Order: sequence, then C-alpha cells, then structure tokens
Amino acid sequence: MLEATPENLQTLSKCLESTLSSETTTRKQAETYINDMYRQPGFALLLLKFLDVEQAPVELRLAAAIQFKNLVKFHWVVPHDEPPAIGDRDRETIKGHLVTLMVKAHPRIQPQLSEALTIIGRHDFPDRWQALLPELVSKLGMQPLDYNIING
Repeated sequence: MLEATPENLQTLSKCLESTLSSETTTRKQAETYINDMYRQPGFALLLLKFLDVEQAPVELRLAAAIQFKNLVKFHWVVPHDEPPAIGDRDRETIKGHLVTLMVKAHPRIQPQLSEALTIIGRHDFPDRWQALLPELVSKLGMQPLDYNIING
C-alpha cells in the first residue's frame, strides 16, 4: 500500500514535474512510471493528497488532477476478467473526500476533479454512493454563496 508520506509526495512531485519536461526522454520515462503506478494500491489516494498540498505549484497539482482523472476514467469500471486497479478501501476513501476537495480546489483543477466525480457518479450512484447527493446539496447550500463551489 502506497502511503502519502512526505517522501512519496516529494517523489510524485518530481515525477509530475518530469511529465511537463520539454525533453522527450525525461517526459516519457515519467509518464511510463506514472502509468505503472496506476495499479499500485494507494496511488489514487496519493494523487488526491498531493492535490491538497497548497504549497505545490498549481501546474503540478493540475498534472496530478489530470492523472487522477485518467486513472478514474480508465480504471474505475473494472472488466469482469481483471482485478481492480483501485481497491475497495481506496474507492470509499476517494468518494469520501472528492466532493470537498473539488469545491476547494484551484479553479484550473476543478474541471478535472468534476469529470472524475461524474465518472464515479455514473458508475456508483446511487447504489454504491448514497452520500453523494446529500454532500452536494450541503455544499451548494452553504452561505454566503461561493461561486467556486458552484463551478466545481
């Protein structure tokens, strides 16, 4: 299980930075490393934790959000003959934090998290994500009205 330790967050930060490199070899190696990590238990949670690190540059948090969205897009729905890339415990943790993280995220990051939420919601709501609707209603009902939350 990959934990969100300072060392792992630092490694992820360096890897995400390398995905933005203009040097093809560096970028390809970083992309391959991240794609290999998709099946590592805890990787999705590490990406989410990185998104919550306000000291990290927005460009790197955006790269993490894109990776998270892609992980959800390609691995949330599991083919019948394959083991899940995202385990049940990680799925529940993601669903427990995604809405809150999305509404407080930087405006450039919100669309990526919104798309991930949509994918998960299509698959899991309402049977496997009963808390989604009450949580969304709660966030939208906050006073004073925060347009970052509505846009998220």
